[in-house]
Amino acid sequence: MKKILVGLGILVLLIVVAVVAIPFLVPTDVITRRVVAAVEARTGRDLAIEGPVELAFFPKLAVRLSEVRLSNPEGASRPDMVRLGELDVQVALLPLLGGEIAVDRFVLRRPEIALEIDPSGRPNWQFQETPAPSTAPAEEPGAQDQAGGGLGLTLGDVRIEDGEVSYLDQRSGLALSASDVDLALELGDLGGPMSAEGSCRFNDQTVNLSAAVDNAGVLLGSDTGATPVRVEVRSEPLTLAFEGSASDDDGLAAEGNLNLAVPSIAGLSRWLPDGLPADLPVDRVELAGSVDATPLRVAIGGMELSVDDIEVTGDLAASLDGPRPTVIGDLAVTRLDLDRLIAATPAQAPASAPGGAGTGTPADAGPTEIDLSPLRLADAQIGIELAGVRARGTEVGSTRVTVRLQDGKLDLSTSEAALFGGTAAVELSAAAADPQTFEVSASLDSIDLAQLPLVVDGVSGLAADVLRTDAWGVDVVIAGSQKALMMPPGLAFAAISE
Repeated sequence: MKKILVGLGILVLLIVVAVVAIPFLVPTDVITRRVVAAVEARTGRDLAIEGPVELAFFPKLAVRLSEVRLSNPEGASRPDMVRLGELDVQVALLPLLGGEIAVDRFVLRRPEIALEIDPSGRPNWQFQETPAPSTAPAEEPGAQDQAGGGLGLTLGDVRIEDGEVSYLDQRSGLALSASDVDLALELGDLGGPMSAEGSCRFNDQTVNLSAAVDNAGVLLGSDTGATPVRVEVRSEPLTLAFEGSASDDDGLAAEGNLNLAVPSIAGLSRWLPDGLPADLPVDRVELAGSVDATPLRVAIGGMELSVDDIEVTGDLAASLDGPRPTVIGDLAVTRLDLDRLIAATPAQAPASAPGGAGTGTPADAGPTEIDLSPLRLADAQIGIELAGVRARGTEVGSTRVTVRLQDGKLDLSTSEAALFGGTAAVELSAAAADPQTFEVSASLDSIDLAQLPLVVDGVSGLAADVLRTDAWGVDVVIAGSQKALMMPPGLAFAAISE
């Protein structure tokens, strides 16, 4: 027994001496050259490690690299796809003997990541892999998973500090960038819970992110089924929160409750890269509902949408699994005050006539045909319960609007709505055919004509005959300088009652 203990002690001593001596026996530049060659062989890109390289094998396996660069493919706007100020990795040594990889620390300091899509549509994160030739027999399907099934991975301190991420699409010119990127990730093992907390600066606004997943293996592909997920994005222009479940069996899918709040569309427009139309007559938006999303379908049920004082409730779904996108919905909308919305819309300056002379459309220009080709872009089946409309001082009662768009043909109809003491219903049909067709019909019942605006053409009679606008209830009078006034033509008059 004594000899066995002595032998074990000598063996342990030799192992410790060997581990401590490895960094001195194997030059770091040899290890660096092999790492560089391996990365270049696997990616087809140039890897450069320009700073000092620090290696340690005891008591933990540790690597620290400084000033690391991974090149971009030819044709990119920048020479490098990735630049790292420092990479700090530390792996526990003893768990490796049991087939476990325990990463105690994985820190990226001052990383600069430039994502880019070239004019042909190829992203720079798709690497040109050049594997070395192999004479080993091909593995049967699932053999690799079985072979690696016993290898465990646990992560400790995983962080990104003071990073920068940019995105450029050379096809459209879209360019985005985020600075001051900080992220801390907690993941015990691939089948356990994962949480992330981070922040960045995007277009001069701070964006905070928090996320939690109960079973990280579902999203990382090592497990099946669904897992609870919670995500929250907070910034001054908008806040978004999702709580539900996610799966990745047949593509990433999510189901749960979504809440979105935009306190100011104008502020959101200034923050977004491409912005939003500056003349929107509304500003505040809030959305809540139950979301069910897959790669080919997105549905929101029990939707509650607030746009200033307009409330929209109901169900809405959009799918991409047909010949064209399809939208199906059943909504209820509170009363719309179009007068307020129109008044809140900035007036547009009239377009100049060709040649810069005058404004508006030339007098000899014919009617402009409406382009109905956009009707072919999607299909729709939507029903809307509308509580009422106010337009140009006229009140329209509640009605149901039915919209059906199929194969480029639009059919729109309304149920009977109260109007001018009676009722009215409208039907509209339009088709992006050859030739295009456009038809409108209305059904009126018991309309009180006294409530209709009374417009008088007084070009010939104004100043030549009696016109008692107040006594006769005239709403609008239109006249001209010619005829009864006996003045040169070209001057028009209009009088509108209060």
